[in-house]
Amino acid sequence: MKSIPVYPPHSVAFQGSSTSREGPAQTLIRLDSNENPYGISPTVQQAILAALPLANRYVFSDLPVLMAKIAARERVSATQVLVGAGLSDLLEKTALLYFKPGDNLVCPLPTFPLFLDAVVATGAQCKSIACRSDGSHDLERMEAAIDERTRMVYICNPNNPTGSITDGQSLLRFCESVSPRVPIFIDEAYLDLALGANTQSMVSVLLQKKNVIIGRTFSKGFGLAGLRVGYLLAQPAFLAPFHQVNTMTGLNISSLALYAASAALDDVAFHLHYVQQNERVKSYIYSQLNRLGYAFIPSYTNFILMALPLPGDSFQKQMLAKGIRVKTMEMHRTFWCRLSLGTLEEMQLFVKALGELQSL
Repeated sequence: MKSIPVYPPHSVAFQGSSTSREGPAQTLIRLDSNENPYGISPTVQQAILAALPLANRYVFSDLPVLMAKIAARERVSATQVLVGAGLSDLLEKTALLYFKPGDNLVCPLPTFPLFLDAVVATGAQCKSIACRSDGSHDLERMEAAIDERTRMVYICNPNNPTGSITDGQSLLRFCESVSPRVPIFIDEAYLDLALGANTQSMVSVLLQKKNVIIGRTFSKGFGLAGLRVGYLLAQPAFLAPFHQVNTMTGLNISSLALYAASAALDDVAFHLHYVQQNERVKSYIYSQLNRLGYAFIPSYTNFILMALPLPGDSFQKQMLAKGIRVKTMEMHRTFWCRLSLGTLEEMQLFVKALGELQSL
């Protein structure tokens, strides 16, 4: 396994657009956005079709129903639930509501950049702490980086783009130690795909009245990326500023998205099937990358971070010429591909293309 080098903040940049129309005429294989390749469940499809005649109506009265269902699933109070138009929307609002010039955010690097970018846009700074060699968070150094201007700590677990998990017990101790001093935002967008004894949600810390915020999404395990539904779990006092900007009214989420999310929570079998298929495909890719001699970081998500023997833009162009869309990044003069896991058939085509790769 290749170690992740230490590098300066803001040196990581993804390459490749999810909306690019370049490439051959045939349908592109999308291995760049960590989407659920199996689509939405039949139950969700039926819910969307049933909701279409009501698309001309607001959903003021139905949002609390979804919030109650989420609360029951997470075993929290409905007053601790906030639904938004995707987790990205809620991350951006968190930055805008809680940061100002002179503040700082303690965060890992590399990690999901959207929240960091939103924080910087407020005039605040990011104190970025390099991940460990296995891609997990260096919790000791992150805690040491907290100072009197730290407004929040951001943890992405499993981490994007490394795919690594930070041990649940270690993170639990971190939250118990740090949360009395500063809020901790834990992005668990990929946790419902993570299997293993060391995977653990921090909802248990929230139940202890600690100042932690849990971020979840319907985009990954439930396959609703295009409908944009996410939610926060937090203490009511933390959510109060969101209510002042009308997030609670239901005007920020469409009726189709609301009913789709509600139906997705009911279809447990579909979600479990996707998790099983994801593990099957992941095992296949592990074996093929090992066979071809590619270094990679073991993943707890629906993507794998693999090292590249050539520049990212060249890798992208060669893959795009074969009808495959990928996302690459550079960290400290090392090129990587964050490879989304598609269906087994799609990954077999990727492996074939990988075997035909020309190093430049």
